[in-house]
Amino acid sequence: MSLEKSKFMASKNVLRTKIVKFTSIIGFSNTMKLDRYLGFPFFSGGVKKRDFDFILDNIKEKLIG
Repeated sequence: MSLEKSKFMASKNVLRTKIVKFTSIIGFSNTMKLDRYLGFPFFSGGVKKRDFDFILDNIKEKLIG
């Protein structure tokens, strides 16, 4: 596990002081938005077909190359 790449996201209702304390205990940084996990995007809200277009694009590029 890479501490440099590890992040956590807290609810907006968590006090900033608690986030800072938790950050110092676990050594992870705090983020307001989690983008990807193992190359796949995290979704908030409904998932749409276009959310997976990047997979098809990657496959097409590999087939062309």
